[in-house]
Amino acid sequence: MAQTIKNPPYIFRRKLNDGVCLRALLSGSACLFLPAVHAQDVQEVAAEANSSWLWNFLGHLHPLAVHFPVALILFAAILELFTLKNFDSKLRPGINLLVIFGVLSAVISALLGLLLAGTGDYGKDLLTLHQWTGIATASLGAIALYLSVRLRKKTSPGLVSAYRAILFVTTFGISVAGHFGASLTHGSDYISETVPWSEDYKPLIVTNLDVASLKNDTGKLDKKQEIELNTQVRSILAHNCYKCHGADKVKGELRLDRKDMVFKGGEHGLVITPGNPMESEMVKRITLPAGHKKAMPSKEKRLSASEIDIIKLWIQKGAPWPADKDKDVLYRVAELQPRNPALPAVSAGFQNPVDLWVNEYFKQNKIAWTKPVDDRTYLRRISLDIIGLLPSPEEERAFAADNTRAKRALWVRV
Repeated sequence: MAQTIKNPPYIFRRKLNDGVCLRALLSGSACLFLPAVHAQDVQEVAAEANSSWLWNFLGHLHPLAVHFPVALILFAAILELFTLKNFDSKLRPGINLLVIFGVLSAVISALLGLLLAGTGDYGKDLLTLHQWTGIATASLGAIALYLSVRLRKKTSPGLVSAYRAILFVTTFGISVAGHFGASLTHGSDYISETVPWSEDYKPLIVTNLDVASLKNDTGKLDKKQEIELNTQVRSILAHNCYKCHGADKVKGELRLDRKDMVFKGGEHGLVITPGNPMESEMVKRITLPAGHKKAMPSKEKRLSASEIDIIKLWIQKGAPWPADKDKDVLYRVAELQPRNPALPAVSAGFQNPVDLWVNEYFKQNKIAWTKPVDDRTYLRRISLDIIGLLPSPEEERAFAADNTRAKRALWVRV
């Protein structure tokens, strides 16, 4: 038989006041805002205490922890839609639990994010947007949690509307904060680069090289593999780097469109260390977070993981490149000057240049000419080709009655 506790602790016998709860939640939210206001001081302290592995370790847990509030609060908002007609639905206890753990994980994620911002190396503008949207979302979630506690005691239409509005706004805030977070790690064109009609679209790289196996292979590449790898790397550079480091524009005294220029480097020295990708400035720049002032390509555009792997493999294998600088052109430039090739000899009664070329092609490919079409079919074809309309019955009868030998050529001219 269960025993009753005669003298429970004072705090359990104390009736909590709603105002006290609200002040506690707002105070907790302020704990997030205060370090954000002094984010620069936090980063400076973290940089000085960089020798402490604990802060670095906790900061790197942010990408792991941030997925919990995304899933929990989003699922709570979806379930809330099923209770619009009946707030006291059977789903209410589950929604309350989701909100509790979702808000708790959001606060923890925001704190871990502040640690990561202090120890990481990110662009300030995008980091600030991600930081403040994340903190605002955690604070809104805390208010939604407070309102849900109020609603357990007393339900009122106004309070229900306020709770639902804040919950849905919190869900939207999570999406916005998540977008900025993804842009920090993957670049602002992470989604748009997959859409063909977008300016940021990047076609998928199709290669016969097995990058994973070649990376672990200590042997040298054969000639065919060197050409394939070199072509892939130069294609990546052409699509992403030539705009600022090509023949038309040379930023930082660095050109990446010619072998001698690439290995010469720019105003800050060499960009490639053959055989050592991690010591190459090019690899360091393309692997920096999006938005970093030294990240390349600039303007928050990032190379894909496969493109970075190809460049790393190329440098690891000694950065092979064609030796002849006069042939140092990635794509063949078509000669556009007019040509006047000699016509094939007249044969089988053909005189029109088009017929002569077609007849030559037919002979080379052993194709037989088909029989000439009848007058009606011929008239319909030239009428559709020239004016886009079918001939009238009168025109068909006139063409059929024309006994001129060269009537087909004459009717085309008419």
